[in-house]
Amino acid sequence: MSSFIISSEIMMKTKTYFFRLLTFSVVPVLCLFGLFFAKPNLFYYRAWEYHEDLGFKNAALNYWQGDEHGDMGRKNLFYYQYKKETNVTTDVYGFRTNNTQEQPYEIAVIGWSQIWGSGVGDSATLPWQLAEITQRPVFNAARTSIFNSLKRADLASVDLVIDCVSERSLGRVDGKEVTHQFYQYRNQPLMPIVHYQNALNSPQSSGLAYSPIEHLKLLFSVPPERWMFRFTRQVSRLTQDLLVFLQGGPRPRLFRFFTKSKADLHASISYAKERAKFVRALGKSYVFIPLPTKQTIYVHDEQVQESTDDFTQNLISTLEQELSKENIDVINLVPIFQKHADKSLFLPYDIHWDEYGLHLAAKTIARELTRRKLLSPSQNTE
Repeated sequence: MSSFIISSEIMMKTKTYFFRLLTFSVVPVLCLFGLFFAKPNLFYYRAWEYHEDLGFKNAALNYWQGDEHGDMGRKNLFYYQYKKETNVTTDVYGFRTNNTQEQPYEIAVIGWSQIWGSGVGDSATLPWQLAEITQRPVFNAARTSIFNSLKRADLASVDLVIDCVSERSLGRVDGKEVTHQFYQYRNQPLMPIVHYQNALNSPQSSGLAYSPIEHLKLLFSVPPERWMFRFTRQVSRLTQDLLVFLQGGPRPRLFRFFTKSKADLHASISYAKERAKFVRALGKSYVFIPLPTKQTIYVHDEQVQESTDDFTQNLISTLEQELSKENIDVINLVPIFQKHADKSLFLPYDIHWDEYGLHLAAKTIARELTRRKLLSPSQNTE
């Protein structure tokens, strides 16, 4: 009889432990997924990350309205934090919305996150502001290959292609790789940035066709670490905050340092030469713009002086000189950015330009295009 009582007690304790384990493990996970189901944008730092996982897979979600956060403060909980509400929309192919839908476009701007507009709303992107300044239709062709984007029918009559590459990315791709990409895309039709999963997800379908079941299927395609760990890394983030505190508190700026070599310079030269050759073969003008980073602009910062070398600091200027020998137009934004280094040019604790930095770049580009007779004079470029 006593053994039966003991067994019953063990069974009751086992059930209790199992229930507690279920409560403290499964239930929080279900709550997190439920929040992800209702408000997926809460789990993303950037609009383009959201679009990659959700917006480009279903037309009903192909927009963003919410807070974007800095790239370089993700490891911290309280230090190095900021947020900015943005509205981000794209067309049916996944290209960022432009200042005008007028066709045909006269200017196409090629690039990646900096040109697409990371951390800023539609009207603050560089192509949008360049269109406002020049009073010409400018197309944001970022986040896909130049060999793909120029296949759009509304870009067939483009007169000018502005090719932008982040200073950090210079040297990663050389002329041989450009040639390889050309042949890779040569016989293919335009490939949209979006990759809708089925007919229900397409832009031709009504938004009413998007059911909770479709939504659930789409969310299951997202890697679980996206929603499971977004709010469960607080201990490690608090630890990083403690380290910042012990090191004397937050710094006014955060940098993501890099160095470049002569090999990177030569690769960048061959890269621009091959891209210019392709664009000019289409009967269009070509302009190359290396996009400066924080470490090149804030040269007097103690962190920069300790972490970079002269060759890297002067890479854009050296590249400009070398490409000018090849008859390639280069717009060097470093001097104007250094001149305005006392103002806000970059998003706080981030590698991307803020609205003022983008406006300064757009205004400088418009002025240079006019000066070089690549753009007819406009009263708004001064």
